[in-house]
Amino acid sequence: MPMGLRAGLAAMKALGVDRAQNKELLVISETGKDHAAGCFVDGLMTATGCTYGKSNIEKRYFNKMAFYLSKLPLRVHKIFHSTKLRAKQTARVLAEILKPVKGISETDGLSPLDDPNLWAERLKDIPEDVMLVGHLPHLSKLASLLLSGDQEKNIISFKMAGIVCLARDEVNTWSIQWMLVPDIVLGETKIVCNGL
Repeated sequence: MPMGLRAGLAAMKALGVDRAQNKELLVISETGKDHAAGCFVDGLMTATGCTYGKSNIEKRYFNKMAFYLSKLPLRVHKIFHSTKLRAKQTARVLAEILKPVKGISETDGLSPLDDPNLWAERLKDIPEDVMLVGHLPHLSKLASLLLSGDQEKNIISFKMAGIVCLARDEVNTWSIQWMLVPDIVLGETKIVCNGL
């Protein structure tokens, strides 16, 4: 707890803000789920006044996913992201690690309720390996459309901060290459294949 307390106090001092009385601050913690990480977050809450009860503290794991990706031999030509702030932040983190040749680009058609047909058509004209940073249910529908031709089939059970790699062959047929979800990367789940 002392480290979280110190970090929270230092952050408030650097930002020039006072302890939250209500919801004036938002803390986003990128810690794990083990006991020490929980104590760190307790210190952050004590220092900042942000609590789960006030809904102004969140635990996220995406940077851990990006760090894991940095160890893989991935080549990405360009990263496209939606207009939403979290997607832009995620794309920047991924770009630092994956170093796409053509950088990152904000684009339309990746918001939660956008029509997946737009990106299904765009991808036909993009021969390079690209990454799309978007939102659910759009990405799930796009993957289903590419894999089966039917966006309403639930082919992939996407998870928040999950990453799915699809590949296209020479006749434009898509297949699933691999999938990563935070629980697997963080070693916090057993892999179970139901129904097989």
